[in-house]
Amino acid sequence: MAAGMGYQNGSDPMLQQVLLAQNGDNQAPSQPAHSIGGIRPLSEQEIKGAVEKEIVDSLGAYGSSIHEQRRVNIRRYLGKALGNEVEGQSQAQMSTVADTVEWILPSVMKSVFGAGSNIWDFAPTKPGEEFAAEQASDSVNHVFIHECNGYEKIHSMAKTGLLEKRGYLAAYYDERYEPQSETYRGLTDEWIGLLMSDPNLEVTALEKHDGEIHINQMGIPEEVFDVTVKRTTKRGQIRVDAIAPEHMLLPRRETELNDETRFSGYRKKMTVSELISLGYDPNVVSLLQPDSRAEFSDGHIERLYDENAFPTNTQDRTDGASRELWVNFIWMRLDEDGDGYAELRNIVCVGDSGITILEDREVSHNPLVSFCPIPMPHKFFGTCPADQAVDLQVIESTVLRQILDNMYRINNGRYAAVEGQVNMKDLVENKAGGIVRMSAPGMVQPLTTPALPGTGFEVLNFMKSVGERRTGVSSWQQGPDAADMKYQTSGAVSNVATASESRTSLINRIFAETGLKELGKKIFQLMCENYTQPFTFLLRGQWVQCDPRSWNAGMSCTVESGQGVGETEAKMGKLMAVKEFQKEMLSAGLRNMVTPRNLHNTAKEFEKLIGIGAPGYFFTHPGDEPWPQPQPDFGEQVKFKESDRRALEDQNQDNQATLSLAVQSSSNDTMERYRYAELAHKERMESARLQNQQEVAKIQIEGQIRSAMQNRQQA
Repeated sequence: MAAGMGYQNGSDPMLQQVLLAQNGDNQAPSQPAHSIGGIRPLSEQEIKGAVEKEIVDSLGAYGSSIHEQRRVNIRRYLGKALGNEVEGQSQAQMSTVADTVEWILPSVMKSVFGAGSNIWDFAPTKPGEEFAAEQASDSVNHVFIHECNGYEKIHSMAKTGLLEKRGYLAAYYDERYEPQSETYRGLTDEWIGLLMSDPNLEVTALEKHDGEIHINQMGIPEEVFDVTVKRTTKRGQIRVDAIAPEHMLLPRRETELNDETRFSGYRKKMTVSELISLGYDPNVVSLLQPDSRAEFSDGHIERLYDENAFPTNTQDRTDGASRELWVNFIWMRLDEDGDGYAELRNIVCVGDSGITILEDREVSHNPLVSFCPIPMPHKFFGTCPADQAVDLQVIESTVLRQILDNMYRINNGRYAAVEGQVNMKDLVENKAGGIVRMSAPGMVQPLTTPALPGTGFEVLNFMKSVGERRTGVSSWQQGPDAADMKYQTSGAVSNVATASESRTSLINRIFAETGLKELGKKIFQLMCENYTQPFTFLLRGQWVQCDPRSWNAGMSCTVESGQGVGETEAKMGKLMAVKEFQKEMLSAGLRNMVTPRNLHNTAKEFEKLIGIGAPGYFFTHPGDEPWPQPQPDFGEQVKFKESDRRALEDQNQDNQATLSLAVQSSSNDTMERYRYAELAHKERMESARLQNQQEVAKIQIEGQIRSAMQNRQQA
């Protein structure tokens, strides 16, 4: 990350000539004339003014209506007071908002991580990229899940979206300088010289050992020192941050958040030390003044209301490096150089008015992604399940309080007492089995409180059904009642469960196709741009080397969204049908239609559905190799020849028996004729036997030679 800020004015005449020469006569000029539409390079003050105006006018500005709606949702989720409580009466509250959010959230998380496979899969764009696409899929998923704490980030974005209209993440490449102190003891001048030759080391302390001498190889005595050095290392890695909605800065007139968005950004609390480690000028950072409005905004206070350490203020700390500042990270389309094109720029600044810009550079993409569970067409902010349940919680809580207050009055009713005729202390004490003293009977009479009919509970049940229709969260998702299951078939139960999941399944799909897919693209792009060397990571129990430089940045990204209970069973049935059909085709010898890769795809889908183990844990990818050619079985051939020999011998015995009968029943001439035939037959049998023995011996010799050659190759 650049330490300073540089502005381009595009007014260098030599640069203009070079650009015109590059464009040629048949291309549009790279920089229009400054007189057209007022296009000209912007000054530093004009850039600051444009940034300040966008910050103040953003949807995340303090006091906006979106802030108030989110604040109310958080209060209802946490079960805070409704504001209509009456002292001495019930203040119980239903948890409708919290129940709605917490019942949808597991379905969303399961759709991402419950499939047991990669979150993102990248597809090749041309032949020969299959291996690179598979490598990119494994690498991007590994970096996000294991190096960016992926589960927590996904959970944060999903829950924030369900509760506060939109959840946000920022994926970026973080590059900073990390100093580390190291101490070396017992070093001579020679070793100290070697240490100081390292440009990344700075000697911070040098202590001589009094009275200790080291004799070198030349027999010369040398002094010994303890040296403390500071090693500064530049490290870079991909990071993903979850952003609180009240810290987002969004334009009022935009409907989407992507690379084409005119203005977007967020606030982040950072220390002076962190800013210096990012490469910013210490002399500039140390003089920055904090802006506490973000610290004391309504949304921030509401979120941290229950924390004892809030609010915090580090202004009085004596170590300036620990001072905290709210830093604005902004991505804005702005034509600073006056070429007529509004480039996407990353501007890092402190303050909302009278800002100080720390960095201003042109970038290729906007790192922000978001998720809205119930989007509204042509609007940036839609609604969320919490919005749909807020008024239901107020109504249900009010009805519940009325029911409880009625029960309190019935159990602890009011009494009418004749003044001066009743011991008021005994009456007020209301002790179980206590005695109330009075001057005459009838001096105390109860004031009857009518019991509420079952209407109150009917209202609660009605509001529950309204909530189910609004949010899609029904009792079937929480487990059907035994009474409802008694007379239901398994198919009917599955249909009801599938219908109850349709609303949450839609939210899952929206999550996959919007925020989740965009996040995968951002991480993939960051790896292509910043990973300049191959890296190795552990995948499915094996060390795999990956080189993002070989990837095509235009690969498409897909997200495999998880299934509901009914959908999983249906997909499993279809998968089993595919498996049986593949088996039949292989049995019929159609190996050209079912390859090892086809079988692996079936096994891979099976792994996804069962959700047990990591991808590739049960089945190994066979590659693109065809079916192996079957090797000849020499043992079977020998057995086949032996069976032919036995058949010939059996036939010879039958022929001999037939000839014997013929000899006994014929005349002498006939006997001579058959005797000649018998000799000819014996001659043919002997010839066949010798030929058979030769073929068997040949097969055995060939088998021995081939086995010897295989053993030699293995050796």
